[in-house]
Amino acid sequence: MKEKDVNMLMGINDSNNLKLIENGYTKAYQILGMLLLFNKNKNLFVEWLESMNINPFDAKKCYQCLIDWCDQHL
Repeated sequence: MKEKDVNMLMGINDSNNLKLIENGYTKAYQILGMLLLFNKNKNLFVEWLESMNINPFDAKKCYQCLIDWCDQHL
């Protein structure tokens, strides 16, 4: 994951990228950290993204992208 920007994650398009940056999240590893903080709980993670006005469809795509990464690397 290294130093990739948040817009490298599935479901994070340009408008979602701006929403995350406005909330202080610029790197993909920060979003991964939140997923791990939520114990990989899909509902909590998706609700957290939705709280920043990211639509549920994109939030679920981001969740699945990170879960797939975790399955391969953790």
